[in-house]
Amino acid sequence: MLLLLRQGRGSQWFSGIGQGTELRVQVSMPLWVSEARVQHAVAGELDSLDRLISVYQEDSEIMRLNRAGANEWVGISPDFEQAYRWGCQLNALTDGAWDGTVLGESVGWSQLVWKPGFLKKTDSKVAVTLDSIGQGQGLDLIVARLRSLGGDDIWVQLGGEVRVWNSAGRPVAVEIAMPRTQYRASAGSIQFTNEAVSTSGDDGDGVKIV
Repeated sequence: MLLLLRQGRGSQWFSGIGQGTELRVQVSMPLWVSEARVQHAVAGELDSLDRLISVYQEDSEIMRLNRAGANEWVGISPDFEQAYRWGCQLNALTDGAWDGTVLGESVGWSQLVWKPGFLKKTDSKVAVTLDSIGQGQGLDLIVARLRSLGGDDIWVQLGGEVRVWNSAGRPVAVEIAMPRTQYRASAGSIQFTNEAVSTSGDDGDGVKIV
């Protein structure tokens, strides 16, 4: 659930939990777009993503794939297919270092076979996880949804990942928290325009707003 932290002159700040981590959203909305509509839009995109790739929901698309037998075609949605294609790109770019089949007893991205609208595994012991892709995809979906409602100056943060967009093409700065300082010290800041940044740490440290 998202809680409204503050609102003024069309700008809204929300905070809540998404995909098991902190979710923060800032957006400038037309005055006729209500707070409830913004909350519903954000929650709806995250719920849709969970139905695609959550390994904790038994009825998600990824869990149907994981339960399937060898060479059993499983129907997939366009959004799941997009996540799979990103996985293929990462696997190729990293020479196999990124592999979304590490969840199973049999590991190997090449054991997934695709045809339009379907995936299958050549080994029933393969189990897929797209968690390392899911949060980024979730941020893209939220930003796209808020833009469709007329949103501008958008900031969406999910754990240590941030996605920003503004119609002016204005650079946005984020400060990176120094590990193991509980956000009390900075390791430096970066600027980017209408893009995303992802950070990771073993104690919850990540990005901070400048």
